[in-house]
Amino acid sequence: RHSGAGHGESKKLFTGEMFTKEEMISLLSIIPKTNKKGEPSPNGVRHYAIMDLFLGMGLRRDEICSIKMEDLEMPLTRVWKVKLHRKRGKLQVLEIPKAQRSSLEIWLKIRWHPESPYLFVSRTGHKPNPEAIRKSIKRYLKMIGIYEKGVACHVLRHSFATLWSAEV
Repeated sequence: RHSGAGHGESKKLFTGEMFTKEEMISLLSIIPKTNKKGEPSPNGVRHYAIMDLFLGMGLRRDEICSIKMEDLEMPLTRVWKVKLHRKRGKLQVLEIPKAQRSSLEIWLKIRWHPESPYLFVSRTGHKPNPEAIRKSIKRYLKMIGIYEKGVACHVLRHSFATLWSAEV
């Protein structure tokens, strides 16, 4: 089957492997949210919030990188929502589950460059780099010993979908 990589390149096709709920919990728990002094670590809090959106909402890496502050609706007493720019330019508004709100609230309090339009702004104040996010996820997967499954960011999305459909 052709992977759509183009120029004769072949991408590894998705193998159907999923994370278990326990592996997903391990993945979140390995991310250090504080530094050695016990203070919030912006990098760790950012990674945790990104991973939380992958696992809790099934978002794509590019969707997470493209979220701007203006795409968030965060009323004090109502449901939080995010406007996503999906594949092929499709716009969709999704509810942010309560479980993911807390990690976003923490990130919003300590995020770098509050003037940046991007939610997950980089340390340098720019739009997040999808490749840097992929490398971070790979590092955390290795830390919990499941990277050898040959998994990629998209498996996080498939794992969310599988677990969500099993619970519905």
